[in-house]
Amino acid sequence: MDGSGRITVTPTDNGAVVKNPSMGWVLHFYDNILDWYGTRLAPEDTLDDFPGLNVVYLRVPWAYIEPQRGQFNWALLDGPAQRFIAKGGQAAYRFSCCEGHSGIVYGAPKWVEDAGAKGYWFKNNRKDGIQYWEPDYGDPIFLEHLEHFLAEAARRFDGNDDVAFFDVGSYGIWGEGHTYHSTKIDFPAQVIEKHIELHQKYFKKTLIAINDDSFASAYGKTPEPRCTRARYWAGQGNFTLRDNSIMVSLGNLAYKSADLAQPFRYLAHNGEINTLRGNRNWMRARYRSFQSEVFGDELPKIFPVL
Repeated sequence: MDGSGRITVTPTDNGAVVKNPSMGWVLHFYDNILDWYGTRLAPEDTLDDFPGLNVVYLRVPWAYIEPQRGQFNWALLDGPAQRFIAKGGQAAYRFSCCEGHSGIVYGAPKWVEDAGAKGYWFKNNRKDGIQYWEPDYGDPIFLEHLEHFLAEAARRFDGNDDVAFFDVGSYGIWGEGHTYHSTKIDFPAQVIEKHIELHQKYFKKTLIAINDDSFASAYGKTPEPRCTRARYWAGQGNFTLRDNSIMVSLGNLAYKSADLAQPFRYLAHNGEINTLRGNRNWMRARYRSFQSEVFGDELPKIFPVL
């Protein structure tokens, strides 16, 4: 302390990575299907050597969490979440209502349809021959059961310091706020806002993330008011805006820079970061099935395959 009462501090660089809340990398542990990025890691692996990774993201269909009405399978999330929380990280969540791939016929539980909720059948563009179900997102029966589920989820996650954010994932295929890869039905903006309002009603403390495509089905490629409504909600209370495909949208729909959007599209299709280690483990698990007429019994000598 000098004569003026001021204290001068000179920090030194210790080389440690600074983990900024909501600004670091996110590991998509479950990404709609369970056998995905995080499950390729060793059970004890929390990617401590990945600088700035501070959130584990658990994105699954609602049907996986409430397979029967009022019966909740939170254990599906608790295991991987606690694994990272124990190391000082946080968890983030999205629950979708339509998947349309990998044989996941129902994103919302089938019992919701059985209870009388309206919906639509469609085939995906992967031509797997399977009929998938997408709910009518404005149907009152569907919304009634969705509200009960969100209330239950909020009791568990809202205000929990271990939760980084909670997605508005109840609308659109994969919970991404659009129907482009499902029924292509243009639901009105009022329906989309109803889903946002339901999240607002129950999540009063935890950060709520709205996908930048949330109004795509209402306004299509029309930049305004599509972008305006998304930005409006992002500025309300504990809301924020997230982009699953950062800077990937083209032209007027690019939130950051239209000049960067198109070239970035070829570099990172959807911004979901897989891990090098996960890919290595995925390949290593298949070594036993490798065969070669050229290498024969000496095939193991070419391992590891990267």
